[in-house]
Amino acid sequence: MAVLVEVFSVVIRREAIEARFNGGMEAFLRTIPSAAVCGDGGLIRVGFMDPRDVDAYVERLEAEGLTSCHEEMAIDLAVVHQDQGPAMSVPWLEFKKIETGGMRLSICWLAGNEPGRIAVPQDWTYETSASNSGARFVNAALVGDRLKFLRRENSVDVYLDLQTNEELYSGRPQIGGDTTGALQTQIVTMLHEAWAIDRKGPVPRPRLWRRADPRYRRLNNEMLPEIERIANGPGQQLMPAHFARGIVLRLLGRLADAEHAFRKANELAPGNVNVLRDLVRCLAEQRKPQDALPFAREAVSVDPVDKTLLGNLASCLMQCGEHEESLRVISQALDIDPNDHINRHIRDALLKRTSLG
Repeated sequence: MAVLVEVFSVVIRREAIEARFNGGMEAFLRTIPSAAVCGDGGLIRVGFMDPRDVDAYVERLEAEGLTSCHEEMAIDLAVVHQDQGPAMSVPWLEFKKIETGGMRLSICWLAGNEPGRIAVPQDWTYETSASNSGARFVNAALVGDRLKFLRRENSVDVYLDLQTNEELYSGRPQIGGDTTGALQTQIVTMLHEAWAIDRKGPVPRPRLWRRADPRYRRLNNEMLPEIERIANGPGQQLMPAHFARGIVLRLLGRLADAEHAFRKANELAPGNVNVLRDLVRCLAEQRKPQDALPFAREAVSVDPVDKTLLGNLASCLMQCGEHEESLRVISQALDIDPNDHINRHIRDALLKRTSLG
């Protein structure tokens, strides 16, 4: 019997799980973060669509007792790509591309056996699968080049292909545990949820708990404690943990605490545009334009053609009384996008101030 291989697959030997995984097969099954799982008598395959999730899951397996490789040879598990096959030498595994029943598939099986029947995940269909070349899934090599991130829907990241104008999809499971990779996937999941909440408008902060908006309860009672556990514990040195903490605290109206979190994130990863942008926003909401100004300048120095960063800098300069420089900067922003209504508002406010002055 063989197992299906799609996009990135982590293929684990059953005997290694039973012999060396902490807690055995029962505990191993609880670690599986993806529905793209199947197995035969000798192998279990867990599928992923993003190499970052592969790395995080392999870290988790190693933390539980398995050995991924030794001297460029796979030991207890192997990473297998749908097109290229195993990432390194795997003497215990066979890989092959086949055509069967009108389907083009990649499969692998335990060496020394016949492939036989192919195990696939529950509810798998070829028409909607990554094996079908017509399916709209993300090619990881294109991320950051021609693909633009749009949003997260449940556990799926949605990208826009800038060449074809199509939406593409990438499943992103949340991996448990406290390894660095696992923590990153947990933080990213919460960040995307917090951003989705932010897009819906201000989060009410009512006096009576029983009348609280469900967004407030989700942020304050569920997400914040978990993010603080990570930021104050195993993720103390992870910039995204402090960045996510700042986002959630700002949404909850705890601006001074949010500022502290953003400053910590900036210390850990200086020059990160996303951190600088939110730190400037947090300081502006506290009416601290003088404090925000150096961070706004730094953000523009990192990305001088971002209209939002230019608008933020122009606003800080205006609030600090630097009207001439502010006008130059907002003009640059409007040269990039003349119809940006926020930057047009900043320009109009600036012109009104200078005319009155």
